[in-house]
Amino acid sequence: MDEIRALTVMQPWAFAIAELGKPVENRTWQTNYRGLLAIHAGARADDYASFPVREADRRYRALKAKALLAGAFPPEAARLGFRRVVAVARLAGIHHASECMAVDGRPPRALCCPWAVHGENHWELPDIWPLDPVPCHPGKLGLWKFPGDVEEAVRTQLGRMASGRA
Repeated sequence: MDEIRALTVMQPWAFAIAELGKPVENRTWQTNYRGLLAIHAGARADDYASFPVREADRRYRALKAKALLAGAFPPEAARLGFRRVVAVARLAGIHHASECMAVDGRPPRALCCPWAVHGENHWELPDIWPLDPVPCHPGKLGLWKFPGDVEEAVRTQLGRMASGRA
């Protein structure tokens, strides 16, 4: 059975991964690990979070409008809560923001996606499976393994998705 590592992510970024399909997680550090990554909503919110707005996507515009009315933390994120595993993603690779830019004298192009941050490592999450939140405290720094009962609950949900019963 595939190993699952956990990564603690502050809200509303855990919400953005789980519910909006945020395809990158911005980190200052890298890892050699590739594979399944449980997204654990941490105990605190990022009070300075702001979401990208793409004119072509109403989902982002609506989220931004709600976030402005309620502060930076979108109300939808509260449903997922804190100290819970909210999704599993596949960590396929990591690249630095500098790799998103054109080289060899060509004009720079945009970052790899609207969620990417200049100067950071972009953890590539091409596949994301939202979960019914699974309580799990506390989170940890770096990649970590969650307790057996939490892993069992997460694997049960993934199994139901794979068999089409989710």
